[in-house]
Amino acid sequence: MLAQNCEYTLLDFMAHGGNDYLKSIAREYKIQWMSRDWYDADIEKYDIIIANDIFPDVDQRLELFLDKMLKRCKELRLVLTYYNKPKFYTTKRTDDLEIMTFLSWDGEITGLKLKKYLDRMNDTAKYELDNMQDIQSSIFYNGRQVSYINLKGELDCGTKRT
Repeated sequence: MLAQNCEYTLLDFMAHGGNDYLKSIAREYKIQWMSRDWYDADIEKYDIIIANDIFPDVDQRLELFLDKMLKRCKELRLVLTYYNKPKFYTTKRTDDLEIMTFLSWDGEITGLKLKKYLDRMNDTAKYELDNMQDIQSSIFYNGRQVSYINLKGELDCGTKRT
């Protein structure tokens, strides 16, 4: 739907596959696809940047992402996933033999990291960030929590972070 109605750029290295499918629809819907990690990508200026279900559970570089992307948009929309009951994974590095245990962020850490961007948030109050850790019920079988955060970027009327 976004690609049909907007100039749409997708930044995704497709960790779960689907490259062939994406290539087939990219031409039809005029999707500009950048297959790389966001950290290394040359990002242009955009009206809206959306990060859906990436931070902080899949990618814990939330602050690095915010600092980079807020300079390049008018609006940044985040759908964040975190766990208020301990959730961890045993993982193996792809560039080494090391095996690591990865603990997902909870609402306390997520809220704490977001507080430094409070002055940029639309429709989010400090008490909501403080209370992210208190939510225990979930509609998801794995118990994850989901929060939507909308932030003003620096291209929004010249807003600049100090």
